[in-house]
Amino acid sequence: MTTGPTAITTRRRVARGAAELPNAWRRRFGLGACAALLLAHARHAVAADPVDFRFVDMQGTTLRLSAFKGRWVLVNFWAPWCPPCWFEMPALNELHLRQAKRLQVIGVAMDYRDKSSVVEVLRKYDIRYPVVLGGAAKDADNAARQIGPVPFYPTSYLYSPDGRIAMFKPGMIDEDDIVSFIRRYDEKRRGAATERAK
Repeated sequence: MTTGPTAITTRRRVARGAAELPNAWRRRFGLGACAALLLAHARHAVAADPVDFRFVDMQGTTLRLSAFKGRWVLVNFWAPWCPPCWFEMPALNELHLRQAKRLQVIGVAMDYRDKSSVVEVLRKYDIRYPVVLGGAAKDADNAARQIGPVPFYPTSYLYSPDGRIAMFKPGMIDEDDIVSFIRRYDEKRRGAATERAK
């Protein structure tokens, strides 16, 4: 079982993510059951070994996790018809622009009608980070298969500079969430390094 500050933070975020599940899910299964389901995914994600995903964005550029070694990478799964996805896009844009030296944002569009429906949203919110056409959730080769569970949209995975999944977040995120998480994660790593050096 995953423990420590990272796991505690993940549990809190999963609980918040469960609260954002569609009402039908919560009525049928209960908020606690939904949180437990998402936490099971989160435990798997946080414990995962590095995997070098390979995407091709809408400009034809190949994006590999290994190419961003030494930087944080946020992979955000969204859909063009998803209002919570629209709401968080400006925050992701700001995160991408302000934290560009240490963090890369990658958007993965899912379950879209066609490419034009994705382009319309990107233009509306003036998205500056790379976006991948990820296919449909039902497709065997969709982009999410390279990353992990995507229970609903939006869902985000945050990779640490060494290529490991540090955070799994179903539901909306904002710039403060990510920046504060990275700060705590770095502090924990520095503390652990200091202890090993003693």
